[in-house]
Amino acid sequence: MEGSKRTGFTLVELLVVITIIGILVGLLLPAVQSARESGRMVQCKNNLVQISKASLNHESTHGYLPDGGEHFWRQRTKDADGVPCIAPDQHWGWGYQILPFIEQTNLWKEPNDAKVASVALPFYYCPTRRQPMTVDNQGNGPAWSHGPRGMLDYAGNGGQICEYFGAWGIRGEGLDGAITRRPDGSTNRGGLVFNAVIRDGTSNTMMFGEKRMNASLTGTQDLGDDDGGFADGWDFDNIRWGCYPPGADIYDGAMPIHRGAYAVERGGFGSSHAEGFNAALCDGSVRFVSYNVDFRQFRFFSNRSDGEVLELGY
Repeated sequence: MEGSKRTGFTLVELLVVITIIGILVGLLLPAVQSARESGRMVQCKNNLVQISKASLNHESTHGYLPDGGEHFWRQRTKDADGVPCIAPDQHWGWGYQILPFIEQTNLWKEPNDAKVASVALPFYYCPTRRQPMTVDNQGNGPAWSHGPRGMLDYAGNGGQICEYFGAWGIRGEGLDGAITRRPDGSTNRGGLVFNAVIRDGTSNTMMFGEKRMNASLTGTQDLGDDDGGFADGWDFDNIRWGCYPPGADIYDGAMPIHRGAYAVERGGFGSSHAEGFNAALCDGSVRFVSYNVDFRQFRFFSNRSDGEVLELGY
């Protein structure tokens, strides 16, 4: 009828609107993803702040930093009354030793080793990589350790000396790192780092950092550096070394940790972040370290007593 008004959209107009909406969504998604990663990065840094402060409180209470324990297959050491021992007499490493200083005293005292090891503690996980999880460790290590194990995304700095000692997971002894291997079976007698031994200064030496992993295999026993978790002795799970350049996580489901090029670098620091990893220094501060950092400077960063002036260029 002449003079009637159109009440709908033409197909062309509808397609134009859909196209515009698609363009806007495409522009918005990267900004949303960037904001989410910024939030995850803040949480990851906060985790390392908690870990480093707990370690410094350990030092204030006992006179020395926590150590890396001894041999991943060892059970937790306790005294005659069943009370857990502290470093340097504790086989389990720093991830267990700092629990009383991170509001987990009851877990530290829990008499059942397997029950302690099975807890997934949120502050030990970087949210960019994963949420808190356990790995059902049925095939590795002695019978006591079989069952769920709470994992760990952070590692102590074992220094830049990382010779292989013949047993799986036994590299270096922390002879020049901030976290040392406990004296049992180690040439590092006395084995613990007092602040006075960090000759390069606490603001120039890394204490903890994110660990590099094959992220596509998290949650499986194919990862030999992610099956013991925080309740572990000196092992790839909780110790990394500055003799390897830092790098981003790899995503290769066909490459378990004990095969291929990654087997050489499984002892290194890194993360699921795009450009670098977070590191906690011995003064309790946290810095972001680029994957493109000068490797020579990075080695200085992981060595507590080389006497070098640090120009890391965070």
